[in-house]
Amino acid sequence: MLKPCGGCKPRDLGGKIVIQKAVETVSQLNFDAGKTGPHYKEDLRVYVCCSVSLPHKVFVYRRLGVRRAPKALDGSSDREVQCTHYGHIAPAESIQEWPFYEMVFPQICEAVKCIMEMITPELEDRCSVLFGMDFICDAEQRPYLLEINQVPRLWYEDPRVQAWTQGMALDFLRLIVLADGFSNGPTTGRWLQVT
Repeated sequence: MLKPCGGCKPRDLGGKIVIQKAVETVSQLNFDAGKTGPHYKEDLRVYVCCSVSLPHKVFVYRRLGVRRAPKALDGSSDREVQCTHYGHIAPAESIQEWPFYEMVFPQICEAVKCIMEMITPELEDRCSVLFGMDFICDAEQRPYLLEINQVPRLWYEDPRVQAWTQGMALDFLRLIVLADGFSNGPTTGRWLQVT
């Protein structure tokens, strides 16, 4: 059995274990260096989908979510310090909303393209998916994949965040159900085709 940590339920070990490299973020480096100010762990929620018909086209939603842990870094492994999904999420689609957007978003699109090249061959014809992919950026603002959520969260209490996920879901339906991933169909909203 795995040792439970901060509210996580113990789980039996399976046949596969994923070990992930620790990513040094700007916040972590600033905290470690003793720089003033609160430093929060942040990561990114990115929605990804593919068209229904073969060959599956892959799309990334341009408006991503910047997630921040509820408590500042303090050297502990407390879940409110380390787990961003307990904290605040802010939708971003420009450098005005998140200063690293223009640098990071194209890198995320390239990463998604590589990731989905492994996933889409496993999908059948007439099958689509909607993933929530979580990324974290290192000190040079290079994104690293943390996890892929097959059933991403779409409901939030914050009206601004809920408007973001609801808009994404409607754009997903327009893209996949009405247009089947073709650019000559109805408006695709904020979905960017990467393959």
